[in-house]
Amino acid sequence: MIRQQHQNTAPKRVALYARSSQQRPLGEIHALLAQVERCIAFCLEHGFSVSYHLHHTEVQVGSATSYRPALARLGEYVRQSCVASLVVSSLDRIP
Repeated sequence: MIRQQHQNTAPKRVALYARSSQQRPLGEIHALLAQVERCIAFCLEHGFSVSYHLHHTEVQVGSATSYRPALARLGEYVRQSCVASLVVSSLDRIP
């Protein structure tokens, strides 16, 4: 459940993460754009603030345990309290 924020408070700052494992250039661009659009729509609907520099995408083929540099960077932003949350289009985007 998502709590509605009071109008007097600043929007919660979040980061976006999108990942594609498709190897076809056009397929990966469309997959990433669709994920980012879903994340942005969610953020707008719930009053979250997204900074462009906190929007990371990566294309990587590998297993669920593969190292994902962009996801690691965003995790560090959350740990350092630079952002309150990480928004993904689907839980299968993160291992």
